[in-house]
Amino acid sequence: MKNEITIREYKSSDYKSLVEFMEELQDYLVGIDPLKSIIKWKKYGEIYSKDLLKKIKKNNGIIYFAEYKNKPVGCIAGNYLKPSLIERISNKVAMEGSVLELFVEPEFRNKQIGRMLIKKLEEYFKKKKCRLSTVAVFYPNKNAYDFYKKGGYDERMIHMIKKI
Repeated sequence: MKNEITIREYKSSDYKSLVEFMEELQDYLVGIDPLKSIIKWKKYGEIYSKDLLKKIKKNNGIIYFAEYKNKPVGCIAGNYLKPSLIERISNKVAMEGSVLELFVEPEFRNKQIGRMLIKKLEEYFKKKKCRLSTVAVFYPNKNAYDFYKKGGYDERMIHMIKKI
């Protein structure tokens, strides 16, 4: 199957699939949230996808789609930002790329499609002179955590939360 997967840049005709993917991803996150604070509004996918596309355009980003037999089965979105003045004067900072979203249809998981998408995005980051790639992982999403860990990502900052 790996040889039958194509990775290509997002095009406007992918919008409907992007919306569906973001809806499915949000449904998954709602289902695993132990605090039950994540919600999904009506038209979430459309609202989120429009915002994501604006973010991609504004911040030098890109979206790649994975296709199997000309059918979208996954996507990845990322952008990069130049370090701010405060980051430059307080850290030995390099340009960093940021993985914003990664989604693979459930029936296509564990077939190396996620790896192919992340590799393609990391190649994009390298072309843009990024030396680091970051991703925020929702802690209860153990599958995502394990995926990124196996791909060489390490913990850097931990965001903690307490219900009061």
